[in-house]
Amino acid sequence: MDSSGLKGKTVKGLLWSVLDKGGQQLIVLVSGIWLAQMLLPGDYGLIGMLSIFTYLGNALQESGFTAAIIRKERLIKDDLNVAFYSNIIIGISVYMILYVASPQIAIFFNEPELHWLSRVVFLMFLFNSFSVVQNALLIREMRFKQATIINAVSLLCSYSGALIFASRGAGAYAIACQTVIYALCRMIMLWCYSTWRPSLTFKRQSFNELFSFSSKLLLTNILNTCACRLFPSVIGKCYNKIDAGLYENGQRWGNMPQDFVAGTIANVTFPAISAVNRDDSERMRRVCRKMVRVTSFIVFPLFIGIMVCCSRSAISYIIKPEWADVVPYILFVSCAGIFNGLNTANYNVLKTKGLSSAILKFEIIRNLLTILSIVVCIPFGIRYMLCAMVAVSVINYILFTIKVNRLLGVTLLEHIKDVLPYGTIMVIAAVAALLLTSVVGALNPILVILLQFVVMALIYIVLGRLFGSTILSEVFQILIRKGNG
Repeated sequence: MDSSGLKGKTVKGLLWSVLDKGGQQLIVLVSGIWLAQMLLPGDYGLIGMLSIFTYLGNALQESGFTAAIIRKERLIKDDLNVAFYSNIIIGISVYMILYVASPQIAIFFNEPELHWLSRVVFLMFLFNSFSVVQNALLIREMRFKQATIINAVSLLCSYSGALIFASRGAGAYAIACQTVIYALCRMIMLWCYSTWRPSLTFKRQSFNELFSFSSKLLLTNILNTCACRLFPSVIGKCYNKIDAGLYENGQRWGNMPQDFVAGTIANVTFPAISAVNRDDSERMRRVCRKMVRVTSFIVFPLFIGIMVCCSRSAISYIIKPEWADVVPYILFVSCAGIFNGLNTANYNVLKTKGLSSAILKFEIIRNLLTILSIVVCIPFGIRYMLCAMVAVSVINYILFTIKVNRLLGVTLLEHIKDVLPYGTIMVIAAVAALLLTSVVGALNPILVILLQFVVMALIYIVLGRLFGSTILSEVFQILIRKGNG
C-alpha cells in the first residue's frame, strides 16, 4: 500500500475507532454510574475476585491468534479454520474446568455466593470462543465502522439487561449477566457482519505457523493477567470484598482512557504499521514516531483530565456516598495508566517486527516485579500496593521504550520531543483548571467538572497551536475537510 493510501485508510480507521471507543466509553460511563447507584461496592468485589479467572480464560481462549491473523502477510483459509477450531476447543475446555472448580473458588475466598455466580460469569468463554476469528478479520481489514455498530449495540443490550436485573435486587448477578449478554450479542452480530464461514479442514502446518508467533503472546497475556488481576483477588482474600469492589470500580473508571487508547490507537496503528514495507526502515521510523506523537496527544489529556475531575464530592453527588472512597484508587490507576497508555505504541512496533520474544521478556520482568511488590506490600496496606503498581508501570515503559528506540534508530532526545510537549501542556492546563475552580469556590460538583473540562480543553488546544503541534493541526484539517464535505 502506498503512503497516501495507507495514511487515508489509517485516518479514516482512527476516526471510526475514536467514535467506536468514545461511544462505548460514554455508554459504559453513564450505564456504569446508573448501575453503581443500585449496587454496593461488595457486589463489584465479588466479581473482582473472579477477574483473575475471567481474564486468564480470555487470554487462553484468544491464544494470540488475533495478532497472528492481523500480522500475517499472506492469509489463507486454513489459517482461519485453525484459529477458529482452536478457540472453540480452548473456550469449552476453560469453561468446563472452571465450572467444576467453582465450589473450590468459593471456599478459597470464603464467599459461598461465588459458587453459582462464577458459573454464570464463565459462560462468556463459550460465546467469545465462536467470534475471535471474525473480530480479527474486522481489525485486519480495518472495517471499524462495522466494529463501532457491533460494540455499541452489544453494550446497550448488555447494560440494559444488567439494569433490569439490578432494579429487581439481583446484586452481583446483574454485573455477571451484563458480561454474558455482551459476549452473546457481540458473537451474534460478528457472525452477521462477517462473510467468512469455517470449513471442515484443519492443517497442522497452518497451526504451527500461527502458533509459532502467537504462543509467545499467549504466554505474555497469561503472565500479564496473573500479575495485573492479582490485585482484586488479593484484596478480596486478604482484606474484604468492599475494598475489592472499590479497587475493581476504581480500576474500571480509572482505566477508561486506557481502554479507549487500546481500542482506538492500538487497533488502528497495528494494522497500519503492519502494512508498511518492513525493508523500508526510514518510512517505518517516520510512521512509528508519528504513532508515538498521536498516542501522547491522546493519552495525557485523558488520564490527567480524569485525575483533575475526580473528587470525593463529585463521586458522592453523582453516584452515592458509599462510593466516595473509590477516589484514591482512581487516581493511582490513572497515574499508572499514563505509562501503560504510552506503551501501546511500543507494543505495536514490536509485534509488527515479529519480536514477540522481546515482549515476553519484558513482560516477565514486569510481572515478576508486580507479584513481588504485591507480596511485599500486603502487610502495609492497599495504598502501598497501588504506589508499587505505578512504579512498575514506569519501569515497564522505560524498558520497552529503550528497546523500540534502538530498533528504529530513534534517539532519546527525539523521543522526548515526541512525548514531553503534550504532557507539559496538559499539566499546565490541569493546574490552571484546579486553581480556577478553587478560586470560584463551592459549586455544584457537575458544574465544577464541566468548568474544569472546558478550561483544560481550551488551554490544551491553544497552547498546542502556539507551540506548533502537527497532530493538532492535522486534526483541525480533517475536521475542516469533513465540514466542507
